[in-house]
Amino acid sequence: KHSAGKLGVPTRAAGRDVHILMQPHRVHLASLLLLFVLVVAIRACVDTDPIDITVTSSSDAAGLCRQDGSQCPILIDVRTLSEWNAGHASCAERIPVQDDRSRIAEVLTLADGDASYPVVVYCRSGARAGSAATVLSNAGFTDVTNGGGWVYPAGNDAVLEEMCTCTTPCTPASTTYTSCTALLAAEGDGICTTMEAVRNVHCQRSCGATCPTDSGDS
Repeated sequence: KHSAGKLGVPTRAAGRDVHILMQPHRVHLASLLLLFVLVVAIRACVDTDPIDITVTSSSDAAGLCRQDGSQCPILIDVRTLSEWNAGHASCAERIPVQDDRSRIAEVLTLADGDASYPVVVYCRSGARAGSAATVLSNAGFTDVTNGGGWVYPAGNDAVLEEMCTCTTPCTPASTTYTSCTALLAAEGDGICTTMEAVRNVHCQRSCGATCPTDSGDS
C-alpha cells in the first residue's frame, strides 16, 4: 500500500513503493523558474518596445510633383466665364465657390476626397480668390492658398501657369516609428496595407498586428 506523505511522489525502489519527499523550498524555486520562463515567452510575443519601422506613404509614390519637389496643387479659377475665356491657366478648373458654395463638392472630388490636398485659388487680382480661400477653409480644406490674380500683379499669370508643370516624380514621404504605440496610433487598421509593416515579422509580433500572409513575401 502507498503510505500518505506530504508532497509525496510515488515510485518503486527495491520492489517496494516508497515516497520521495520534495522539499517545500525546492517546489517554490521550481514554480518561480516556470513563471520566469512563461513571462519571457509571453514578452517575446507581445513586446511593444523597441521597434524601428519605417513606413513609406504610397499616396504620392506614382504621382508627379513640381520641380521643387512640392505636390502639384489643384488650381481653381474663381472668375467669371468671360474672364476665363479670355485666358486661364492650362490646368485650372473654373469653380467660383465664393459665389456658389454648393460647388465646394467639386473641389473635394478633384482632391479625391482629401481635404488636406493643396489647393490654389486665383481670380483677376486676388480679391475674389481671398473670399474663395476663406470659403474652402471654412469647409474643412487645410491647405488653401490665395494665388493672386491672372491679370494683376503683372507676370503672375506665368507663376500660376508654372504650377501646372508637374513632370518630376514625387518622393514618397516616410515616417520612422520607434514604438508600437506610435505606429498603431498613426497607422491603425492601415498597418496591414503598408508593405513594410506587413513584411516585418517583428513589427507584427511586437505590435500585435494580425495581417494576411502573402505567399510571395519573403
